[in-house]
Amino acid sequence: DAFMVVVPGSEGDFGVLHGHMPVMTTIRDSEIRVYSSPNTVSHRIRVTGGFAEVNASGLTVLAEQAMLGQ
Repeated sequence: DAFMVVVPGSEGDFGVLHGHMPVMTTIRDSEIRVYSSPNTVSHRIRVTGGFAEVNASGLTVLAEQAMLGQ
């Protein structure tokens, strides 16, 4: 479980917290940041193209390429 995930949407970054409204968007080449607490990035995932969907079940990212960062 994550505290928050920041997704590089095509029109800007957006943070996804529990209870986020449903949304579907394209993503741009950048990195997804997974926060384990408000000020702690626990994972960075480099993504190239794709889509992100937020719904009642959570966040789904379909990326053309993804690589776990350090």
